Amino acid sequence: MQSTSRTIDTQNWGTPILCAHCRYPMADGTNRCPSCDRATRLFTPPTGRASWHWLKRVGQNVWDASQLLVFLVIALSIAYYLSPLLLMFPLAALFCTPPASRGGRTVSRGKRRK
Repeated sequence: MQSTSRTIDTQNWGTPILCAHCRYPMADGTNRCPSCDRATRLFTPPTGRASWHWLKRVGQNVWDASQLLVFLVIALSIAYYLSPLLLMFPLAALFCTPPASRGGRTVSRGKRRK
C-alpha cells in the first residue's frame, strides 16, 4: 500500500548560493543578485554585451582622437609649407597670456542718466 502523504526530504537540501558581493542567498541559476543587482558570474550574456558596448565606445574615442591628431598634423604641415610664419599664430595663442578679465561681463554698460 502506497502512502498518499508526501514527505519532504531534508537530507538533500544544500546551503544556498551566496552572492559574492553582499552575501545574499540566491536561487540556483540566477544571473543577477536580487539584493545588490550585480552579476553572479564573471561572463554572462548581459555582462558580455555591456563589455562589448564599453569596448566599442573606447574604440570610437580612440579613433576620433587619432583622426583629430592626423588632421592637426596635416593642417600644420600645410601651414609650414605655405609660410613658416603661419605657425606663429597657433604657438602665440598657446603661450601668450589672456587679456585682463572684466569681471565676467561681456557687455560694458554705461551709467544711467537721471
